[in-house]
Amino acid sequence: MATNTATKGSNWSDVTAWDLGHVPADGEDVALAGYTMVVDVTTIPATGTLASITSVGSAGKMTLALNTVGSTTINCTTITCGTANGFITVSGATANTFTLTTTSIAGGSAADANAIVYSSTGPATITAALSSGTAANATGLYTATAGVDITVIGSVTAITSHGIRNSGTGTVKITGNVTGSATAGVHGAWNATTGTVNVTNGTLTAGAFAGSQAVLNGSTGNITLTNCNVVDTTASLAVSGKPPVWVPGTRNYHQLPNGTRLYTKRRRLDGGIAA
Repeated sequence: MATNTATKGSNWSDVTAWDLGHVPADGEDVALAGYTMVVDVTTIPATGTLASITSVGSAGKMTLALNTVGSTTINCTTITCGTANGFITVSGATANTFTLTTTSIAGGSAADANAIVYSSTGPATITAALSSGTAANATGLYTATAGVDITVIGSVTAITSHGIRNSGTGTVKITGNVTGSATAGVHGAWNATTGTVNVTNGTLTAGAFAGSQAVLNGSTGNITLTNCNVVDTTASLAVSGKPPVWVPGTRNYHQLPNGTRLYTKRRRLDGGIAA
């Protein structure tokens, strides 16, 4: 399938900004070629799914303001970030929503090259295998918005930076596995302030270095775990910080280096201990 390459920074809908003379269409590969494209459409592509979106350089990224565009949906098989700070940057108002569906998206290879920077107060749903990049502060998802709810459907993995950094007061809901890093102090999901992180139907696996939790509750926020397994390593606990709430039915275990699982009693929602 053809590659549709950006030739200048412009609105996404600007046909003169694409070398094929039309807005990227179903099945096409998209190369941002170092340019910043302002998303001014409600659906990318208009019908179907893009094969890929690839960025290079520090300027190659997509920005959208939901208060201007309204609800926006991006459907793409694979997304490869460049070195931009906030490859997909979303801002905007409460009444609008953002939806991203892709196989995988990760932070970039340069410092501060976050895959998604979310500052909108509207809700979001991200269906993807989400991971950090290979450089410091190249977070998979960074959110710093008061009250926003973000749903992540897919695995979350920390590499050299956090898979998710929730620095707002809203709720990040994860359905899938969460894995810490092989880098010290890097977490799969870091609840950094007073927000909430909920994980459902996942295995939470600590990283291989000290302080590399799958989930770290770093402040006074809350973590709720539903139907989750917990795998510690010799270096780190899978879950650390303010204790999580264990929804009934969740099985909590610690895995020893020899593979033996030690099962513990479960914490009820009312703070008691399940049988």
